[in-house]
Amino acid sequence: MPFMTGPEGQKRLEKWRADAERAAQQAAMRRAQVLRHDWARKRLCEIFGYRRADQWTGYLPPRFNPQAENGSVTFNSADARVALIALLDEINQYDEEHDKEHDGPAEDAI
Repeated sequence: MPFMTGPEGQKRLEKWRADAERAAQQAAMRRAQVLRHDWARKRLCEIFGYRRADQWTGYLPPRFNPQAENGSVTFNSADARVALIALLDEINQYDEEHDKEHDGPAEDAI
């Protein structure tokens, strides 16, 4: 890859690697978050048409669509992206409420 040669290329390569690693970690976290709940796994299968929820890699479609022919950038409002974000938000809310219900008394309250 010629654009990755020389000192500037090395910097671009290091940034690309860091970005790729961060994206992989975020995808793994999303995947674990969804697979932890039976109801969320079922909803995920409905969103993407999967037979099994474990087929999903944790990929979240990009926020913006690739540039159009006229050079404009548009928000990605694809149904699957919107539904997936709603599902992830619902899981976060469920987890927060569930954690509060099962938290014991604070140590200083004992």
